[in-house]
Amino acid sequence: MINYASESGLMDLADLKKKISDQTAAVFFENPAYLGFVETQAEEIARIAHEQGALCVVYADPSSLGVINPPAEYGGDIVCGDIQPLGMHMWYGGGHGGYIATRDDPQLVMEFPSRLFGVSSTVVEGNTGSEM
Repeated sequence: MINYASESGLMDLADLKKKISDQTAAVFFENPAYLGFVETQAEEIARIAHEQGALCVVYADPSSLGVINPPAEYGGDIVCGDIQPLGMHMWYGGGHGGYIATRDDPQLVMEFPSRLFGVSSTVVEGNTGSEM
């Protein structure tokens, strides 16, 4: 676990640099964090992770992405989160959903090929087809 600044909640970058190595698979953080602050050092965290060959994984509230920079802009390799803030009703414990996204990097995308699909136009105007 990486230390944090108790007054702001921000990650302690000196502690991250001390604990990360070439054996680290990924550095994970939330932005915004569940305590309500925005990790303003996100670009530096991603840089430190990448220097050691680690991925930068960010948990992002999708409703915040219209206000703060999306993780791809500061070096996030994998982004995930809960889609409940977008309006899913919590009925009897149900209504759960999430998302995961990566850059269009084959090394990352091929880790979840069965989860990818899209919609494409066809030769018949107004009709669509699905792609896998």
